[in-house]
Amino acid sequence: MKNCTKCMVDKAFSLFSTNKKSRDGLHSWCRPCVNAQRVEKRDVYAKAAKVWVQNNLEHVQTLFKARAATPEYKKMKALSDKKYRDTQGAALKLKKQNYYADKQHLRRAEYTRNKQGYIARAYQRLYKIKSLTPANADKTKIQWFYAEAQRQTDLLGIKHEVDHIFPICKGGLHHQDNLQVLPWLANRKKGGRTLEKIIDMKAKK
Repeated sequence: MKNCTKCMVDKAFSLFSTNKKSRDGLHSWCRPCVNAQRVEKRDVYAKAAKVWVQNNLEHVQTLFKARAATPEYKKMKALSDKKYRDTQGAALKLKKQNYYADKQHLRRAEYTRNKQGYIARAYQRLYKIKSLTPANADKTKIQWFYAEAQRQTDLLGIKHEVDHIFPICKGGLHHQDNLQVLPWLANRKKGGRTLEKIIDMKAKK
């Protein structure tokens, strides 16, 4: 038996952690007292650490960048990510499906509330496309792009759309030489930007 100097109760040696610096090789506090002290001081230590990080933010960022650049960290991160995907892959996939299902539900609800506005904007875009179609445009070739987009959608199971290489919002023409077929997500990311603008933005990163 050993007396705990914190709770002043005699307890079995198995309830004390080892401590090489003490005479008997055991900690002076029992494990329950040590755990209670840790829980009590946890918030204090967390607040102190947060204040220190805020006061030494540049130093902390430098340390993290240096650590992230080491091959050991990259290897450890890759293994950790793989383990996480293996253990949580099904849950992440379900969460992603629910997220997109919720977004689709919200989009449908928004369309229902403002149906007339969406129809008006669609007609405005069609009128703008018609006004930006030059006289030398080949309607047969233009229709080929729309047919190709539908073909790729049916073949790959991913929605494809016809995109204006030089956006019509920037003055681009609805001409067969200014059309391309893109997956819908790539088309959304491109938005109203030109290819040169996207290349410049990636180069700056």
